[in-house]
Amino acid sequence: MTVIHRNMLFFFLEVRKLKTLLVLSICLQIGFFLFSVLLGDSAFTLCTTLPISSPFIHASVGHFVQNFIMLGVLIFPAVNRGYTAKQLVYLAIVLALAYMPFVLLGFSVPVIGLSGLGYFLLARFVFSNQYFRKLVITCFVLLIIGEISLLGSSDDIAHGFHLFSVGFGLVPLLVSSPSFRSFFRRD
Repeated sequence: MTVIHRNMLFFFLEVRKLKTLLVLSICLQIGFFLFSVLLGDSAFTLCTTLPISSPFIHASVGHFVQNFIMLGVLIFPAVNRGYTAKQLVYLAIVLALAYMPFVLLGFSVPVIGLSGLGYFLLARFVFSNQYFRKLVITCFVLLIIGEISLLGSSDDIAHGFHLFSVGFGLVPLLVSSPSFRSFFRRD
């Protein structure tokens, strides 16, 4: 298989993953809308609190498009390419579930949308990127400073979840790093 054929295969596999997430999100968004029409505000509270639905519900079309552009770009780097569509769905749910105590204790607004998954993939890309390392890390640090500065703001965005997802994204990299593992090894 030539390099061109291999790259085309990777492209189509990644597009299929994105398509799966897109279809799932659209179906859940429609279900959320119908559920809200029938039950009103209680449906909104239920759907945005449940980790199985909240990552796939978006506040607006712009929010939906922004998250899918972010995911579309970030599933292509080699470090993120190993995730299947099913694993990405599970990962989005696990991230929302792990962050749920912060929401239930009133420290954050509910998690809505796939931005947490995007930040998870972004952290993995940034810290495994060998090209333009200083530029990429500088941009990433500026983004994180922006998120930190917006913690506690009244914009109804779960900035804490974005930061939480970045930390969650670094864990697999740190654990798989030979220097990290050797730190804990006894000789």
